[in-house]
Amino acid sequence: MKTILGAVLVTIATTSACAQDIIGTWRYIDDKTGEPKGLVKIEKQANGTYAGTALKATPRPGYTAKEFCTNCPAPYTLHQ
Repeated sequence: MKTILGAVLVTIATTSACAQDIIGTWRYIDDKTGEPKGLVKIEKQANGTYAGTALKATPRPGYTAKEFCTNCPAPYTLHQ
């Protein structure tokens, strides 16, 4: 029993020691397509929480963004 408990504790200790820190720049991957969608920067705030900032959005192949916002609330509605 002590051998099994020791093996479990060693496994838990090595698994948590190998975990990556979340702080840094990460690539955001689309769950459905597996394609990269952009870059997100994760930072630790002074209060101990984490915040993410979108750095770059990867354009979708064959997609052209609309120049003007339609059906958007004010002040985001732009008219031609």
